Amino acid sequence: MQEIISDGCISVIIILISSMNGFRGPECSFSPFKMWVEVELGYYVFNVLFLISYFQYLKRVRRESIAFLVLNGLLGVVHCGWLIYGNVCYFGHSADCIDELQDTESANLTWTMLIQIIIGYWPLLKCVTYGTILVCCAPFIIRAMRRARRPDA
Repeated sequence: MQEIISDGCISVIIILISSMNGFRGPECSFSPFKMWVEVELGYYVFNVLFLISYFQYLKRVRRESIAFLVLNGLLGVVHCGWLIYGNVCYFGHSADCIDELQDTESANLTWTMLIQIIIGYWPLLKCVTYGTILVCCAPFIIRAMRRARRPDA
């Protein structure tokens, strides 16, 4: 429940930051900054709607759904891949794009992308932590499941 609220708050912050700065101007010719920001904003809007619908489901049924947890985990992995792509695009071409977009309507685009990347380090850290715990604990879980089937072992 607490994770749903924190993900929802982060999503709302990203939506507000992106809508305040706007991204109407031209795209950078070196890297797709504008496309990355638009897709990231779309992900966060989808995430807010997804979390609201799941919260309503929790209020109605009063128990967790395995399907939601699996889908949310898959969305988290895809989002982490998108954040890594954004890091590569931004830190590889930020100086070129800042110079190119300096006097256009997209001057704030690089700052918007940087803020989204910095805030995106939290989901990236969560994904890496959960993945590491899963990889480290999976052998113990599998061994416990095998022993549970054979009480004499």
